[in-house]
Amino acid sequence: MKKRVTLVLGLCALALAIPLSAVAGNGPDNKLTGDIWYTNGTYGWASFTFSGHDVGAPALDKGTAHYSDHLGSYDAKAMSVDVGPASATMWLRVTSSNHPDVPVGFTFTVTFYDKGEPGTGDYFMYAGVPDHFVAEAGNIQLHYR
Repeated sequence: MKKRVTLVLGLCALALAIPLSAVAGNGPDNKLTGDIWYTNGTYGWASFTFSGHDVGAPALDKGTAHYSDHLGSYDAKAMSVDVGPASATMWLRVTSSNHPDVPVGFTFTVTFYDKGEPGTGDYFMYAGVPDHFVAEAGNIQLHYR
């Protein structure tokens, strides 16, 4: 009987510890996702799909991006991801490309702004480019804990 009581108490303690660890900040990573279409002033209609996870250290952050327009496409891997409550920034390196203006190894930074549900003005900006690009279809989503 004593062993059963000990086992039951141990299971109760474990059941309490799991929810408390989630409250203590061990929840899911901050993340960014999006699949958008927009008008690029240089290349016309373009698609940009991306996903990034901010785990608190650039060496552990992960993410990918895919861009395409009528000239070609490229894939990029995140070197770092920083997700906040209203914006997120990804530092990317191109890993494959058939786009004439974007070579493999090219690095760039993109900052994304989530303004709400689709059609509410989500936009993004490339570092060093004065213009911002508004999502005309699709959505940018930030998940910040």
